[in-house]
Amino acid sequence: MVENDSNQQSYAVEDDAWVTVGSFASMDLAFEHSLVLLATGSGCRIQPEIEGYALETSPTREDAARHQLQAYEKESLPKIVIEVPQHDHGFGVVFLLLWSMLLLFSYKIQIALPQWQEFGRSSSIDLIEQAQWWRPFTSLFLHADMGHLLSNFVTGVLFAGVLSRMWGSATSWLAILGCGALGNVFHSVIRYPEPAYSLGASTAVMATLGLLCAHGSVCAFAERANTRSLRQAIVPLAAGVALFGLTGNSADPDVNVLGHACGFASGILVGVPLAMRVIGVDMTPES
Repeated sequence: MVENDSNQQSYAVEDDAWVTVGSFASMDLAFEHSLVLLATGSGCRIQPEIEGYALETSPTREDAARHQLQAYEKESLPKIVIEVPQHDHGFGVVFLLLWSMLLLFSYKIQIALPQWQEFGRSSSIDLIEQAQWWRPFTSLFLHADMGHLLSNFVTGVLFAGVLSRMWGSATSWLAILGCGALGNVFHSVIRYPEPAYSLGASTAVMATLGLLCAHGSVCAFAERANTRSLRQAIVPLAAGVALFGLTGNSADPDVNVLGHACGFASGILVGVPLAMRVIGVDMTPES
């Protein structure tokens, strides 16, 4: 029986007045936790049970003892070491050049053959009623004018270059174009049965921003696995929403804000599981 404190004060407790505040599989564990109570001024004793040992204290110290033991257990949990691999794949210059060439080539076709725009633009009616599945993808390479093309190109190069450094060019561009097309599908479904039309790479650009936000949130959550603080994981997402407000939102009626939002959302939805796979976070107990 352990029944002492730092001042060598004895605790006179009736035999039937003890209350159990913890059960342990071995005497060593029970003794270890009894020292926690003694160090904080709670008298205690160890009693054998059918399957282990019970740590008991007086009823007047029960709440304090349970709180002290819980705090000790929390501090004693093995820390988790999270290693988020840091990749540097380069900006993917070859893919950026290929993308720019496709944008310019498509724009030249638009000028020479106006029907190409009619054939390739995103259309809610044609997609859903006519099953013209290519439109969500081909519309990413069509633009209203050169200014529209250049604005999307500059922003897209910035976002795609950053993502390529972390995920590699092939994975990044598959995700960018796939999420851009998915954003156009979302837009058409939301607007249907209204005949909604859209064109431009901006849906893919906003999808890239969503992918970057997803990557940042996954990294933040993984690196803070000890606390599992949701707030820390939300910070990159909140920053992305703020940036979306600056780049994807506009009072101009010609700007398809809903389409931008759909692209951003598709990037986040696809980006979270994809980032978890690409990053390959390894969580191992600290030795």
